[in-house]
Amino acid sequence: MLVRLAAVVVAAAASARPVEGREVVDRRLRDRAPVEDARAVGKWDLADAVDPAPADMLRIVYATEHSDEASETQLPMLAQSAFSAYAVGCAGSPTCRQRLEVTVFHAGFAPGAVDATLMPATFQGLRVSTREVDFAAAVTDKRKVWGYNGRDAFIHKLSHAANYFRFYVPKLMWDEHRAETFLYLDTDTLFLKRGSLPGLFAQRAEPPLIVRAGTQSTKNCVVGHIVPPQNFPEKHLDAKGVCLAASVMLVNVTTWLSQNTTGEIERLLEANAKKKLWNLGSMPPLVVALAGGKWAKLSGIADGKGSSCEKRGGFDWAALVHPFKAICEPPPTPTVCTPLTRHGMSPLGSTRIGAMQSNAFVKLTGAKVVNTGCDVAFGAGPTKPVKGAPVKFLFKGNNQESYREAWKDTITVADNGFVDDYFRAKGQPSIRLQLVEDVRPEEMKQAHVPRPDFFGANQTRKPLLCYHGNHMHVHSVLSFVKHIPTPFDLRLIVPDGYGSPASVIKAADASLGSRKCGAGSQSETCVGLEIKAYSAPKIYEKLVHCDVGLSPSEVYPVHDVATLSAKTAGLFQKDDTQPEDMVKRCKRTANAGRAFIFMQLGVPVVVDACPEPLLFANYNGQPTSVVVYRPHVWADTVQRLLANPGARARLSATEKTFARDFLTTRVQARKLLARTADVLRRREPALSLI
Repeated sequence: MLVRLAAVVVAAAASARPVEGREVVDRRLRDRAPVEDARAVGKWDLADAVDPAPADMLRIVYATEHSDEASETQLPMLAQSAFSAYAVGCAGSPTCRQRLEVTVFHAGFAPGAVDATLMPATFQGLRVSTREVDFAAAVTDKRKVWGYNGRDAFIHKLSHAANYFRFYVPKLMWDEHRAETFLYLDTDTLFLKRGSLPGLFAQRAEPPLIVRAGTQSTKNCVVGHIVPPQNFPEKHLDAKGVCLAASVMLVNVTTWLSQNTTGEIERLLEANAKKKLWNLGSMPPLVVALAGGKWAKLSGIADGKGSSCEKRGGFDWAALVHPFKAICEPPPTPTVCTPLTRHGMSPLGSTRIGAMQSNAFVKLTGAKVVNTGCDVAFGAGPTKPVKGAPVKFLFKGNNQESYREAWKDTITVADNGFVDDYFRAKGQPSIRLQLVEDVRPEEMKQAHVPRPDFFGANQTRKPLLCYHGNHMHVHSVLSFVKHIPTPFDLRLIVPDGYGSPASVIKAADASLGSRKCGAGSQSETCVGLEIKAYSAPKIYEKLVHCDVGLSPSEVYPVHDVATLSAKTAGLFQKDDTQPEDMVKRCKRTANAGRAFIFMQLGVPVVVDACPEPLLFANYNGQPTSVVVYRPHVWADTVQRLLANPGARARLSATEKTFARDFLTTRVQARKLLARTADVLRRREPALSLI
């Protein structure tokens, strides 16, 4: 409670600051310079943000439905309203922007349309949650809208289930967020006063109040026009009383629920469906349910009927105006510099994947690609991203232990936890991504189909085992595959220029000896060896028909556990060592990227217990790979998997589900978006609606 009150005080203090002259503010916004705020200590710090507790969030809720041509304006109005709350309502207060979250319940729009419309605001830092809802199923069907003074043209519009959904939002917000209060807004609302949002929430409806709401001008509405007081004598309605505006409501969730307000409104709706008790649609039952001192005016709300962009200056006294249907200025389009397009087919994995993920970021955000003056810039290798962008990401940064320099204005991509910790230890801002490729051609979308073969004694064909990656682990592969007793074919895919293929062939000859197929060998009883050059565009094609993928990250040991433990004991804290401690040598920059490609295809893969592969070895309680914890049982583990077609089929199915949900460049782009939003949330957004 103390934390929440302190946050409210800080946010309220921001709203009390004197508004700067329009000329100064317009110049700062035009130049994209941050408006200085002494309270925002470290606002340019690129370290991960600390998210507010759920109870401390400033929550705004919208419910919107596409039902006819008139609904086409709903999404532009929604985007303008939500972003005005963020950019204007929270102006001058990074604390407010950090705490604000917008939830949108929607129905009837094209798939992805709501998220795409809100993306520019999301990009700038607004926390957005969207959910498609069947409004008709969510609200009571015992309701009816009657004609009014012989007019019934509005009946269809007022009958939409979405109009009644606001009565069910309090329980949803409590069940999912334990939210004690939220601000319900219609899409045609617009914030106009800088820093006014915390002040609205500070007007919290304390018991016996359930709601604070905007009010309508008595020229447009009085209670007697919509609800004849004689129909509810026990409520003591004032016929000349002010009408509340259900389009702007600050709801006390706990009081709403404790007094069963939704149940009371449903009872009233059912009674009205049987006999006309009021005019119009969803507002009258709310007026009746809240009669008797259960609602009060929410100050700072202007009645804007008939207003336009040119007239919005007339409401400079108000926090927000409703209704306001004109689209004056949508959120600014995101801009990105250098999305690494030239690296699209680089043989260097992290650089190539950086190109894929930065381009996925552009596609996800709908960003405009520019050369200078952008919001986000990308770089690869030793070259820093272009200067001037507030958010800069670097793929393939220098992660050598001897390199101590930190680029504190650049967020470096870390593709494993060890490197991520290394960057943090030296003060280098970083972001944790997975090296996920997205280069599968159309014919690969069906991916691997596990064959029902039993591989072992009396097998009818040889299994195909596959490895792809650098030369470092080829020798480890050859060290254990030689112990697989039954014949098999081995496909090794390694890059050119990182070692000699001849040396790999020599190592294979030494490892497999007479088992390797040669001139005059019976192909069914020998071990076939195929060495292919790595090609990014064709890697999926070369792996899709493999029966089992091999993805070691550990250097294969040449001693047993006890020997390794004894020989390395002097390198560790002596009081904590034991005679048979497990000692592993994992590549410090190892990631699960090689295993990910097998998983994307659905090829059953075997990995070892180095940290990164182990981290992704399970999804939703089902294995995505077979893990080898003791290096010397690699051969036995592979043989057992080959002998179990059912296990291979189950593993393949889980891998494909995991890959669909997690192993896409779009998922990684969402992480880049979240980090971008976190940084931009600390600077003043560019918007002239003030």
